[in-house]
Amino acid sequence: MKDQLIELIKTIDDTKTLNLLYACAVELKKKINAEGVDLSARTNN
Repeated sequence: MKDQLIELIKTIDDTKTLNLLYACAVELKKKINAEGVDLSARTNN
């Protein structure tokens, strides 16, 4: 999954889209941290 996201980001040239994607990632990280979700067991998606 991570590799797919990296490939997606590499194909994005539009700065606004990249900024939006980054903002979404930051919010998702905050939500995951707030809920204490353990993703360590799900690294092989």
